[in-house]
Amino acid sequence: MANLTLRLKWSSRVLAYTFALGLVGVLIDSVFVVFMNNIILFTDLVHWVTDSLLELTLLLGLYFASRLSRRYPMGVVVLESTLGLLIALTVVGVYFYVFYDFLNGLLYAGGAATVNMYSSIATIAGTALTVLTYTTLRRGFEKYNVETLRYESTHALVDVLAGVTATVGILATSITKSTALEVLFTVVLMMFILHSVQGIVSDSVSLIRGENLDYKMSLAVMNSIQDLLASAGARVKSVEARKLASFYVIGVEVYIDPLTTIRDAFKLRRKIVKRVIDLYDSVYHVDVRFHPEVSFERVEEGERSRGEELKARRKR
Repeated sequence: MANLTLRLKWSSRVLAYTFALGLVGVLIDSVFVVFMNNIILFTDLVHWVTDSLLELTLLLGLYFASRLSRRYPMGVVVLESTLGLLIALTVVGVYFYVFYDFLNGLLYAGGAATVNMYSSIATIAGTALTVLTYTTLRRGFEKYNVETLRYESTHALVDVLAGVTATVGILATSITKSTALEVLFTVVLMMFILHSVQGIVSDSVSLIRGENLDYKMSLAVMNSIQDLLASAGARVKSVEARKLASFYVIGVEVYIDPLTTIRDAFKLRRKIVKRVIDLYDSVYHVDVRFHPEVSFERVEEGERSRGEELKARRKR
């Protein structure tokens, strides 16, 4: 369990580093858009922004999961996902407004494309940053064996292709002055944006609506801890396995004897967490909550009601 904590912490640092590389890419594209604006470069900038939002979501999720001794703040994650979804939709909405304005300009004004060849410096630098991101994530996965890093490295490899496409599009359009090529490469890059936004939307909506609950995984976890609970005289109240991007967060609620000591409860919690994490590589965090056994609760309620009845009789 301690080993997993360290692996998750170091993996979150790897993601923090690649997220910083993404911000550098956003900054470079932003500067070139201001001075050498063209629709291909602007599309590449929007792609950088949406990818950075997606990576921020994964980074926060992994950071919270690494704190195994604390409860997973699902409410904070839902809020962060909601904000990320709203920002992503706003950015994409602004982009399509700009793209629509660009198409109107072509239809009514016409003329040759005015793409500056030197704006490819931004996309070449961005591609180099993406290659660095891919190699960093791949090495991180090989070293820490955290699935989120492999997931992000695959995404970064796709982004390398997007960077090459943007560079070729700028160079080809600047040489040929063809508006048809400009529109073609813009539409191709638009597919990469939609791919990133689709990831943000699907993850956020499933999290907000509670559709990320995996019943099959929940049942498997419940069956795997039955023997531990039976030996401790406890029983399962509920198990919820929720998938966040590429990993699971498990919530386990257990009925125990109210006379159980804090030390014994803590030992049982550690056994449950260790059992679940050892059995499933995709589980990064396990929350365990204890409740007094229902039968004891009923006895206490009965005793309180009888006591209140006796007090009422004495007052009479």
